[in-house]
Amino acid sequence: MKRIRFQEDLESYAVQVEEIKNFGDLHDICTKYLKRAQMLDAKLQAASDKADKFNKEEEMFEWETTNYPLRKQISDKLAPYLRLYESACEFLEKRDLWLKSQVGTHDTNVIEADVSNLWRTVYRSEEHTSELQSHHDL
Repeated sequence: MKRIRFQEDLESYAVQVEEIKNFGDLHDICTKYLKRAQMLDAKLQAASDKADKFNKEEEMFEWETTNYPLRKQISDKLAPYLRLYESACEFLEKRDLWLKSQVGTHDTNVIEADVSNLWRTVYRSEEHTSELQSHHDL
């Protein structure tokens, strides 16, 4: 019965990841999206721990161990969205700092490096989410 409920939890997480794709404008509610994605990521980590516990119990009873590939699939699907929201929130925080600070108080090379790193992360996240979407559409 525990394993059935666990499988239902994983399916619920899959639905929640699908909802994350459609959150919308990051500028307005970036922090909300990030917190939701982080909470889901924590649930998936707890699910991984629970799966390990189930496997240990199965081994104790000398049962065949159960694989939960859905947990990893969901986690893999969530990862680019989590990175995207982390990067977007980081950019918004830094942008406010840069724009509200006195001119010349920040090293322009550091700002350029920060923006470049954030851009690369967002670009890779976008590529990954596009790949996931194209695989999903097939």
